[in-house]
Amino acid sequence: MREWPQSGFSRRQVNLSLKRPRHCCGTTRKAKSVLWCPTCFGAECSNVLGKAVRQGRVSRIAAGAGAATLASYDFPTTASRDLLYEAFHLATTFHRSVYDCFYVALALRSGAPLVTADERLANALAAHLPVKWLGSL
Repeated sequence: MREWPQSGFSRRQVNLSLKRPRHCCGTTRKAKSVLWCPTCFGAECSNVLGKAVRQGRVSRIAAGAGAATLASYDFPTTASRDLLYEAFHLATTFHRSVYDCFYVALALRSGAPLVTADERLANALAAHLPVKWLGSL
């Protein structure tokens, strides 16, 4: 697995640089964080970069370079389809989006907390599930 370049972010915090995607699951072993995500993560990142280009917040060249960099990393993933039932159940139980609940389902399945930059999601779920707001760490 390829290591993150020196960026000032840990693996658990990399999603902050994109604003959204807002979530990641991970474990910390010997002071090393590991990003673990559903397979929809790549599509979500690409969508964020495309939206940033459309809104004029980043150039097409810079966004393309970001997409290429993300594509070069071999993140451990879990197939989104394998999480679908759990994500749907969580979404309908807690009145959240199924999309957000893919990450919650993965956290539950992996036994690792979901670390999210989405404060509203963390506030809604933290009392019931292993969800932590990144700003509180």
